[in-house]
Amino acid sequence: MMRVIITCLFFSIFSFAVKAQMLRIKGCVTDIKTKEVLIGATISNNEASFGVITNSYGFFSFEHPKGNVQLLCSYLGYETVVIDLCLSKDTTINIPLSPTIFQMPDVEIKVNKSNIRMDNGLGVITVPISTIKNIPKLFGESDLMKSLQFVPGVQQTAEGKSNLTVRGGSPDQNLILLDGIPIYNADHAFGFLSVFNTEALKNVTLYKSGYPACFGGRLSSVIDINTKDGNKDAFSGSATLGLLAGSVNFEGPIVKDRTSFFFSARRSLVDLYLIGLQELANADDFETNRTNFSFYDISAKIHHKIGDKTSIYTMVYNGRDKLMNRTGNSDISVSQDDIPDRNGNSVLNNTPNEEISNSASVQDWKWGNTIYAIRLNSAVASKMFLNTTFAYNKYQYKTTVDKSYANDSVNVIDALNYKSGVNDYSISLNCEYTPSNKHFLRSGFQFVYHDFFPEVLLVHSSGNEATTPNTQPSQEVRSREYSYYLEDNWSISKKLEANMGTRFSLFTVDGLMYHAFDPRLSLRYMLTNKLSIVADYTHMEQYIHMLSNNSLLLQTDLWMSSTSSIKPMRARQLSFGVNLSIAPQLTFSFASYYKNMNNVIEYKDGATFSGISSGWEDKVESGIGRAYGAEFALEKNLGKTTGTLSYTISKTERKFNKINSGDWFPSKYDRRHYINLLVMHKLNSKIDFTLNWVYSSGIMMTIPVMRVVTPDIPYYPGKFDELTQLENRNNYRMPAYHRLDVGVNYTRKKKKNRCGIWNFSIYNLYNQMNAFKLYEEIDVSRNDVGKLVYTKKLKQVTLFPIIPSISYMYKF
Repeated sequence: MMRVIITCLFFSIFSFAVKAQMLRIKGCVTDIKTKEVLIGATISNNEASFGVITNSYGFFSFEHPKGNVQLLCSYLGYETVVIDLCLSKDTTINIPLSPTIFQMPDVEIKVNKSNIRMDNGLGVITVPISTIKNIPKLFGESDLMKSLQFVPGVQQTAEGKSNLTVRGGSPDQNLILLDGIPIYNADHAFGFLSVFNTEALKNVTLYKSGYPACFGGRLSSVIDINTKDGNKDAFSGSATLGLLAGSVNFEGPIVKDRTSFFFSARRSLVDLYLIGLQELANADDFETNRTNFSFYDISAKIHHKIGDKTSIYTMVYNGRDKLMNRTGNSDISVSQDDIPDRNGNSVLNNTPNEEISNSASVQDWKWGNTIYAIRLNSAVASKMFLNTTFAYNKYQYKTTVDKSYANDSVNVIDALNYKSGVNDYSISLNCEYTPSNKHFLRSGFQFVYHDFFPEVLLVHSSGNEATTPNTQPSQEVRSREYSYYLEDNWSISKKLEANMGTRFSLFTVDGLMYHAFDPRLSLRYMLTNKLSIVADYTHMEQYIHMLSNNSLLLQTDLWMSSTSSIKPMRARQLSFGVNLSIAPQLTFSFASYYKNMNNVIEYKDGATFSGISSGWEDKVESGIGRAYGAEFALEKNLGKTTGTLSYTISKTERKFNKINSGDWFPSKYDRRHYINLLVMHKLNSKIDFTLNWVYSSGIMMTIPVMRVVTPDIPYYPGKFDELTQLENRNNYRMPAYHRLDVGVNYTRKKKKNRCGIWNFSIYNLYNQMNAFKLYEEIDVSRNDVGKLVYTKKLKQVTLFPIIPSISYMYKF
């Protein structure tokens, strides 16, 4: 019934056909130096009787009565400009803004937010790039995903990890878009760093609720990331060197004011340290015994203006991680039973003891993303803006393991090649139409061809004669996803505004067809000029699932399509909030939410992801979930000292018929309390300080209530198996987590607009030994009568003690 009501309300807006004698003002807002468009800039008149916000391409359009008008254009981190116009006809203007050099504490920009079109509700956060750069750095690297962890309702999955959980969801339920293209794996360095180079970013917007209808395909959040288009006026760039990685960034005009480029490259430095340290420690065995790790990411974009109304963009991204482990021995003696075949029998049949002249093992892990995209933007009329995108994106994970044992009479080879991933081919068409200042319409269509390709290839050879390769049949799955959306941002009155939309999607796979109808509704009512209330309802559908082993280091993600037995996930979320402007520089916000989820998946008791995709549906259960909570935030965004204090109280649970006796149990990502404090202080034009403190409840884990140790068949001598008895899923909460980070930036300006920036950061200042992982250990002792006593103890793994770091950036 609710869907019908929302749909009727939505289509009823088209019955309004009021037309006044108005003239149209349209144009773009850009950076005065680089000519980069500014997303989310505000344009209002001097009386603040109306206001609009630039779209994802810096474009705006609105109507105004004929005559004189004074416009104010503002954007966070830029000087506000005043423009006087005398309107006698439709007018196109481009507004350049200058970056703020130093903002004094008494600066105040008076904009009546009640009359600015509601593109953002309480569940929508725009994160300034300057904030991302200023947050204290781990190993000298600023990181987008870690900065989002300071937003209420957003939490880290584990210490140091870039993975996010948003309002009770899991990491795979976040739609991460890079220039509108989904990123399937956002992690470098086992999750300790994201794949996004901060210097390449232009704008970041996080949606926790109230999603516009143009977004779909995930349940919990949308992270919309836009990269730079390139400086159209002059060449510029930067080079950064930190403890973990180094990067370079270049941008400039190919044809001045018409064609520009941007190029960014980042590479790890860890492998250089590892090579040197291992060579010193193992000079004799360095070539046969070593471990190495590296990562890189490269992004490039070319932007060309075709006349004044049309632009074309080409964009490329490629990122990879690689881990290699090589071991080897020579002239070793092994017993006959040391090298068994798959049936447990020895492959050495000559003598009880064989001299093996050589044994070697090489293990390689590679994973990463690739994106190619072409986008065409066009202002086809004074009221209409079109965007068309063609894209290819790929995520792939590969493992190669080669083991060999050899002497004069025996040759034993084991080889395992595993890969999984997904290829997407997509086309999208989006249209924005502004018939009047009361309505802002958006509509679009998207088609995605998914190609999931998990596969395992196993080769085994023994006794000098190669056997036939044992190849597991490919589990390749192809699916098609179609979606259409329509929405209207409707200014019903001066106090009431609504964003109403609907999204229809169709998913086909293996002769099956799933479809979804997702209504969206957001309302904002201004009680006063300083106090507003916001309510929204969101319905989301997710057709793909992810399984992961989430080990200490290697995180192998297996993306799979919905099937006949594993249905698409679905979520409905209701949220309500209040926004209060306490003072010109101080804002308080409160938001509460309730979300239920259907067809979420969880491993069955005792099942794990082994790296082989066959039979994955038999390892998981489908069930339901729910999450609810409240978020509080106090924010100061002007003056020398700025910052945010936030607190989240929440609960998230899951329920499966065949897990935990069919009872509700806490999600492993359930953190009841979460507190964040972020303070930034600008001492002068050269020095600024940053401090952040975080506290959270520990995550949930499952601990067996009974563990029986039993000897196993001596397939591997001395090996024992354990039988465990589980009572409840996620029955133990790890210790609370907290830490304090501090950082300072020192900027030294040089000639010709060049400067050097030193960053000094200390992660975990008071050296809190936070638990990254807990494991059980059995202590064996004898009692007074000499009987063996086994005592089970929980031991803690701590990943990051106090870590100082330093980095240097040179900008030119």
